[in-house]
Amino acid sequence: IVDDEEDVRTYLNSLLTNNGYFTEIAVDGEDGFHKVNEFYPDIIILDIIMPNQSGVGFYRKLKKSEVHKDIPVIGAQCPGSLQVRPEPARAPGNSQVPAERPAGGFRG
Repeated sequence: IVDDEEDVRTYLNSLLTNNGYFTEIAVDGEDGFHKVNEFYPDIIILDIIMPNQSGVGFYRKLKKSEVHKDIPVIGAQCPGSLQVRPEPARAPGNSQVPAERPAGGFRG
């Protein structure tokens, strides 16, 4: 798990370890590449926007490496923190009553 957001790292780590997976955590691209060299993971979950070395920079460096280029990468971007929740849709003209979702979903 390579992510600069502590709550995202904690969530992903808990999700994976509770399902029997061994994880390593890195706080940015530089730290992530050190972990990859040390542990050679089966897969990498990678934040895209991070300090020091972005996820894009990390990915490019990883894919140029003959040793690491075949490691699968899941790119993820969670703006802010996991505590951000979308507002529920409201019925037109009434800010207090949640709208019912039509069978085909909402269309704009």
